[in-house]
Amino acid sequence: MSQYKAILKAYNAVTHTATVFLMSSFNTYLYSVPVALNIPPSEMIADRYVCLTAFSSAFTDCVITAVWNAASIPLSFQKMKQTEIDFGTAPVAEKEFTVTDADVTATSRIVGCVAYVAPTGKELDELECDAIDLKFSPAAGSFKIYAKGLEGYVSDKFKVYYIVDKGV
Repeated sequence: MSQYKAILKAYNAVTHTATVFLMSSFNTYLYSVPVALNIPPSEMIADRYVCLTAFSSAFTDCVITAVWNAASIPLSFQKMKQTEIDFGTAPVAEKEFTVTDADVTATSRIVGCVAYVAPTGKELDELECDAIDLKFSPAAGSFKIYAKGLEGYVSDKFKVYYIVDKGV
């Protein structure tokens, strides 16, 4: 069992489930996540923090167990950007990419995930076979993406969604 911090993005009062943005190295959205029955619907307000308790590493068995106010979610979290990374034609276990972005400072916080969008020259269904871990390292005017295949080698192109918070 593991617990993760997430941001509540949507709530369905009929099914008592939620859509959340997982704030971890996974940096992804989870949909139709059950909410613990002791949490009243009136507490499920978008942009609040939630605690996601996962009973499996694949998040197939998880529940929202707590909710609390975020001090403030920066406006920049509303501005998702997209870039394309290319591992090349020869399969590799991991690769480093540099992305130029004028909004990035050395103290920026960056979160992102592999987008379920067909990259250049690739069919959408080809994305379902690859699991990739992404880590971000900011610098003035750019950032590095450290990408690693979680289930072996990866090749070719992928689109990446990312969000930049300029930090402190």
